[in-house]
Amino acid sequence: MRSNGSGLATPLDLTAVLKASQSLSSEIELDRLLATVLHTALETAGANRGILLMPQGNQWFVEAVATVDRATQVTSTALSDFTEISQVMVRTVRRSLEPMVVDRAAAHPMLVNDAYIGRYAVKSLLCAPIMRQGQLVALLYLENRVTVGAFTSDRVETLQMLAAQAAISIANARLYQQVEQYSQTLEAEVDRQTKELRQKANDLENTLADLQETQAKLIQSEKMSALGQLVGGLAHEINNPINFIHGNLNHANNYVIDLLDILALYQQEYPQDNEIIQSAIEDTDLTFIQQDCLHLFESMRKGTRRISQIILDLRNFSRLDEAELKAVDLRSGLESALGLLAHRIETARPAIEIVKSYGNLPLVTCYASQLNQVFFSLLSNAIDALQNQSTDRSPVISICTQQLDNDVVRISITDNGTGVPTAIKDRIFEPFFTTKRVGDGTGLGLSMSYAILKQHSGTILCHSQKGAGTEMVVELPIHPSAHSSVHPSAHPSVHSSAMSETPRSVPQEGVPAVQAH
Repeated sequence: MRSNGSGLATPLDLTAVLKASQSLSSEIELDRLLATVLHTALETAGANRGILLMPQGNQWFVEAVATVDRATQVTSTALSDFTEISQVMVRTVRRSLEPMVVDRAAAHPMLVNDAYIGRYAVKSLLCAPIMRQGQLVALLYLENRVTVGAFTSDRVETLQMLAAQAAISIANARLYQQVEQYSQTLEAEVDRQTKELRQKANDLENTLADLQETQAKLIQSEKMSALGQLVGGLAHEINNPINFIHGNLNHANNYVIDLLDILALYQQEYPQDNEIIQSAIEDTDLTFIQQDCLHLFESMRKGTRRISQIILDLRNFSRLDEAELKAVDLRSGLESALGLLAHRIETARPAIEIVKSYGNLPLVTCYASQLNQVFFSLLSNAIDALQNQSTDRSPVISICTQQLDNDVVRISITDNGTGVPTAIKDRIFEPFFTTKRVGDGTGLGLSMSYAILKQHSGTILCHSQKGAGTEMVVELPIHPSAHSSVHPSAHPSVHSSAMSETPRSVPQEGVPAVQAH
């Protein structure tokens, strides 16, 4: 939190934190992730040099070094052989497992005799542990050689939030690296083995597929957990000042009305001209101010209501208070997902029309936050499909909900985009398969949706025809009879078919397009 000079606390920059967290969570290759962690830390903390250290067995190694004017150097140098760092500070944080901030390095009792500090005239230092599940996985070392007290409390707080995501991403990247290395070894083995050994390799490939799916679920679960914790922590901080502002806008509006009434009374009772006053009225365009100021207050009220609604949508989407099975209204999950995607829908060119057809649905027993992930992925994919199409037709997303019988509900999300090519339709639910450009998607959205619906004893079907759009259909039992923790197979029997001329359901506000998220 930062003070704005008036006694009120200013919340952290939610957009910047979410953007940085998303940047870390989307990187899966270890070397690039380490570079991203350091770049994000330098940018966030205002440091001009940073080092990332990680353990290998009983030894610690410098894995990456970066400065503001040089690209990140990924290396693996033993800490004992590395002289460009304050060894004393690193040892202290390794023992305490607590972040350490030094505003004046040369005057700090612990560092006054540190040769490195004296040689480079380092002004400010910060060393923070990166923890995961109580274990130290890395150390982040930052320094500023120009500014005293560079690492303020709000910057340290932001770094600690990002460190939680960095720990998750590093663990996932290591797992992915192990999987990649194992996959390469497996391919080399298959090339030189006999037919009998190849059969064994096929069994190992199935095991690898299970590991990939487990990893996909872990990544998505950790991302949602991190998002939920982030939202839970920031929602309160944002709501307090927003409620304060919104409440006082009414008082300010009334004060201005009273002042305008008094001004009108003066003009009525003292109509004689005064050159000085008349000149001031003309210079300030008093007539326009009188007409526009009340509109200005109404615009500000709308803005504060919009911020409050965004925070509510985020809290409904993460729903940490509903980690257990509960009976919920699925339409609220659809609306929360639409609220989070509103900026993409509203800024799309041409504008995307959202058509809703909500039937009377009963409450469905489910894990609410997991189904919210499914709705978000399908709607986001649909928006992507419409933004990438080159046709002249107006983009439309339809969402339809209906109860099929006493036991099953159906949610269908349809777009009128270019559709899914037949050649890839059977692969859209595979983990890490994506038709998007590198960096635009991880290929986990649809595979996780498949796994979540399987856990709920439900199904997801894709109806698509090239050039005719895509319909994604979700069917769920109202009261699932058996909830399984089994992950979907790497190559699920995808229920896909050509879209009929008259779809069984016409959705209205969401969005699928099978570009795996």
